[in-house]
Amino acid sequence: MSHEKLHKAEHATGQPDALSPADIGAITDGAADTKISDHAAIAAAHHSRYTDGEADSRVSAGIGTHAAIANAHHTPPTTLPPNGAASGQLGGNYPGPDVRGIRTTTGPTELSIGAVADGEYLKRSGTAVIGGTPPTLDSTAVHKATAAEVSGMAAKGTPVDADVIMGEDSAGGTAFSKIKITWAALKATLKTYFDTLYAAITHYHAGADITSGTLDGDRLPALSATKKGGAPATGTPSGKFLKDDGTWAAPSSQHYHNQLCPVMPMGISFAGNSSGYIIWGRSDTYTSVEANAQVRLKEVRAVQLSGHVTAYSGTCTFTLRKNGANTGITGTISATGHFTFNGTVDFTDGDLISVAFSVAPGGGLTLYGLFIIFNSVVI
Repeated sequence: MSHEKLHKAEHATGQPDALSPADIGAITDGAADTKISDHAAIAAAHHSRYTDGEADSRVSAGIGTHAAIANAHHTPPTTLPPNGAASGQLGGNYPGPDVRGIRTTTGPTELSIGAVADGEYLKRSGTAVIGGTPPTLDSTAVHKATAAEVSGMAAKGTPVDADVIMGEDSAGGTAFSKIKITWAALKATLKTYFDTLYAAITHYHAGADITSGTLDGDRLPALSATKKGGAPATGTPSGKFLKDDGTWAAPSSQHYHNQLCPVMPMGISFAGNSSGYIIWGRSDTYTSVEANAQVRLKEVRAVQLSGHVTAYSGTCTFTLRKNGANTGITGTISATGHFTFNGTVDFTDGDLISVAFSVAPGGGLTLYGLFIIFNSVVI
């Protein structure tokens, strides 16, 4: 192959060489070295090397030209979607798969989703989640979370023994338990409780139980000759007595009956500067404690304290006392012989009577007999 065929003068002008594959294949190693040497001697086939500045200038010009071409650029995406078929609990293809099932924390690892109609809720059935019909509210039942159901029910005016009341057993522990109470059992329980608080409508009391209030005479049995009973509702009882026929009657006459009661029947001497209380029935001593000398009486009236003095000097006094207090029956001895101190002192059942004495310093007294006169009305 000729040198002109291998490297034509057009190469020096920047045009491509006209070499065919057959031409290139016919070149041997020795021939190639020769031709390279020959090529190096051709001045028109070479130029000076670019400087760095010249290279940068030509590159910058090329980049500027490229940047002005709009079709040569695009905005890179921030994310790239997966593609292909979905798997696991997803079905269909990426980027738009659909959910075909769910995973559970207990039980089957995967639950497939079955048919669910409008208005149904999801429920598990084996390894699938299917639609279920919501339970309907029983209109005849009483519901815990529904207000005013009990108050809106029809009321029964008068319960009968067979009626039943429903409740919850407070002693049933943590497990729920229900009870039903019949009206008969409820009444019996209430009676047992209220019997400890109130008396029955029809009942009887012992006489000793009635300690206060006013008892209507109409509630007492009728008065008779053999039985005590109610006083008549009519008439004026003041100053009258009640006869056994239940009527009030005025006494035909009345008089006082006097009774002489000896306090100290024998003689005793009292020294000066002494005081105390006469002991009933004793003639040898007295006491300084009034309680040891008191006597309890029935209803009576005291009208006189009397006695007999054989000797005295100084000031000596005697006083009739009622329930530990002085009465108007009192006096001072002023002469020997018989003495009387009069007055009126009424005693009721249970009152206490005593006689006190006092002898002044430097005095003295010898007493023979001390008596009290009581009187009462006799009809």
